[in-house]
Amino acid sequence: MASLLMKDGLAAEAIDRIALALTSCDPQFEADSFRSQALTGLQPLSLKQRVHHIIGALHQHLPADYEKAAQLMIQLPNHWTADDSWNYSPFAAWPLIDYHASYGLHSPSLALDTLAELTQMFTAEFAIRPFILQHAEISHQKLEQWIHSDNEHIRRLASEGSRPRLPWGEQLKPHIEDPQKCLYILNALRHDDSLYVRKSVANHLNDISKDHPATALQIARDWTTNNPSKYSSWIVKHGMRSLIKQGHPEVFSLLGFSSQPDVSHCQLDIQPTSIRIGEAVQMTFSAKSMAEQKLALDYAIHFVKANGQRRAKVFKGKVVDAQKGQVIQLEKSHSFKLITTRKYYPGEHHLEIILNGKVVANGKFQLQVADC
Repeated sequence: MASLLMKDGLAAEAIDRIALALTSCDPQFEADSFRSQALTGLQPLSLKQRVHHIIGALHQHLPADYEKAAQLMIQLPNHWTADDSWNYSPFAAWPLIDYHASYGLHSPSLALDTLAELTQMFTAEFAIRPFILQHAEISHQKLEQWIHSDNEHIRRLASEGSRPRLPWGEQLKPHIEDPQKCLYILNALRHDDSLYVRKSVANHLNDISKDHPATALQIARDWTTNNPSKYSSWIVKHGMRSLIKQGHPEVFSLLGFSSQPDVSHCQLDIQPTSIRIGEAVQMTFSAKSMAEQKLALDYAIHFVKANGQRRAKVFKGKVVDAQKGQVIQLEKSHSFKLITTRKYYPGEHHLEIILNGKVVANGKFQLQVADC
């Protein structure tokens, strides 16, 4: 399994699961023909290309009348065989979900009702976004119904599907421009007992913070002061993570940290001062706390980019409830081992120690090309 790619979640086994489920719903479904068409030309396609390819095969084998197709597919959860044998097995249901975004836009009420039933098989967070953009009024009527559902998957769908900047999903520009459009969803679900739902609420709040930091801070402030729940601090902390990384001054006081960290004798040692790609740099920081205070110790590395400029990335360190006179320390080893998600470029890198969003120490080190 370790050598499999994400797109392998939509391969022959997934197509067999789709065919079996649809045959269980409708014995007249031409499973062999569907398998043949879905598998033809599948191998070289990317993950999202496979989704669309299989949707095309489904369209050729499901009733041409969307209402009839939806009535058949709404039965799928009762016939779907769950498979959690590896992380990407649930992708098998993805084409069955996104089918409705491709062929159900002219019947938004029926399509959204169907997606609410199917989302327990695989999230419909991507599929509902075209409906929100093209049928905003009816979509928000459904979203308001979903937040009261007994099913955590449906409640989560209301928050996750309406996120302004959902990764992999189409951006919802109306929600980016006016985050108040979905505030009723977040206010209703911030008390939810399901961690699955609360994570989505936090992610939605984090999306808002990227375009409207003042609005996100006001929402977080309201949640921690007006009818707070036992989940408020957790949601606010995770929902403010982008602002925390940016060192936004207001967010730290909101989370109970000192807005003006009172420290002295800040010392930073970086060893070695020159490393090669594939090696690690060791940082050791110490400071004396001059007051009783809550401190977030993070660090930032200003990575050299391909054009020679630098771009900072913040990494989490630790949280300390410091006493007056206490020496606080942060020791970290940061690896420059080659990974698929980051490319390293040689040159002078800068390193900063950040206390409650404020830079209190900095240094430099050289990154060199590894020996061949």
